[in-house]
Amino acid sequence: MNLLIENVTQEKKNRILNCAMEEFASKGYDRASTNAIIKKAGISKGAIFQYFMNKELMFYYIFDHAEKQIKDYILDNIDLNSPDLLIRVQSYMDSMLNLLTDFPRTMEFILKARSDDNIGIKSEILKRESDSYNKLEEVFKTGLDIELFKSPKELDKIIIILKSTLDKLLEDGLNSSLDKSEIYDTICDYISYFRKLFYI
Repeated sequence: MNLLIENVTQEKKNRILNCAMEEFASKGYDRASTNAIIKKAGISKGAIFQYFMNKELMFYYIFDHAEKQIKDYILDNIDLNSPDLLIRVQSYMDSMLNLLTDFPRTMEFILKARSDDNIGIKSEILKRESDSYNKLEEVFKTGLDIELFKSPKELDKIIIILKSTLDKLLEDGLNSSLDKSEIYDTICDYISYFRKLFYI
């Protein structure tokens, strides 16, 4: 669906999206106020519904925008030259940690959206995130040396285990008092463990 937000200037679009991300990240979907977004962004009430039609479509549009920003950043920064999956995974996690510094508002919004209290919203977000991850996974798997693994036929299961474990570590680290270096050290420890567990 083409929304009218695509027709505004980039500066105005960024201002609206940043204000909306901040509101949704701090309050969640249900408690987020379109009036607060309107006030912070300096636009009229009629304009925001003209741009997005409703609050739900605005939320999904912003989520898709944030997901694309993250995916593009990862693909621009990840090292895919090595045929070793865990070296690629380490590079992926490095990029995720750097995103916290380069795009803190985007990361905060994404993490909040994943665990939103609204079941319908959360379900749709997980579906959209799964679709985005599937595309990223295909890039990850291209050119891998599967002979490094004890069980090459289990590659898909191994990738699921790696992603779910490391993403949870990242999320838990962000929600705790750990700094970036401590999160990084923990991730490195797990990657070393996975190398012993899955590799020949």
